[in-house]
Amino acid sequence: MSTPLCSARLRGPDHPTLGGIAVVAEGPAAIALSRGGAPKRYAHREPNEDSAGFAWSDWGVVLAVADGHGGSRAACLAVERVLEHHAPRWLVRAPIALDSRFASEASAVVRDAHEQILADVETGGARTTLAVALARPREGWLGLISIGDSLLFTSGDAGARALGGSREAAPVFLGTSRLDAAELFAATWVDVRALRGERAVVLASDGFSQPGIGVDDAEAAVRQATSQAARAESELRPLALARGLVSRALEAQRSQRAGDNVATAVVYLG
Repeated sequence: MSTPLCSARLRGPDHPTLGGIAVVAEGPAAIALSRGGAPKRYAHREPNEDSAGFAWSDWGVVLAVADGHGGSRAACLAVERVLEHHAPRWLVRAPIALDSRFASEASAVVRDAHEQILADVETGGARTTLAVALARPREGWLGLISIGDSLLFTSGDAGARALGGSREAAPVFLGTSRLDAAELFAATWVDVRALRGERAVVLASDGFSQPGIGVDDAEAAVRQATSQAARAESELRPLALARGLVSRALEAQRSQRAGDNVATAVVYLG
């Protein structure tokens, strides 16, 4: 018997309104997406090129955020592949040794998304980042995947903490045609860690805290948004957190008169 899944996606092309925020929440998960708080000051193909999604069952939650470059198609495809092709096997009641084999699962996810983007005739050269989180709260662990410069955080009573690989090197994007398997593997950051008192897991595209555009202190903004969400009714906390994160980014963009798309995906663990 298959495990019932609930899922949702937000796609950039569906949300082109400057200053608008689209939000979807169900159970412990929520996603939010905005074109941004001010016009983009750099060359771009579409008003909103980001995508976000979640899937959840009684046994876990999968989050995905993708920041498109040169169009939205690559980002939308990457999120779609994670939720439709990979999340179902991660969210069953008892996946055998999933925490131990998560690193190999991560390589398969990234390779699959990359190949799907390259094979899609509608992509038109678009590329994307990809950040993925798998939370299995009943077993007490969290798996994370990142390629590119999207952001990952955990947030709890001790504050918020940014996770992921070094951001000093130029980011690598899925859908880059010259990227070979070894380069793809080397550019993928993977982590499996115990859940110890975290209140929330947060993914965001870099419009959230890009220098000169988004919030100045990403960890502080995540901590503040989490604290504010904790004051909402329990069933509204994921929605409040996802919306609160994007609202802070848009306020910063309006103040700096420089915009970028912002996508977030969160799981509120309580």
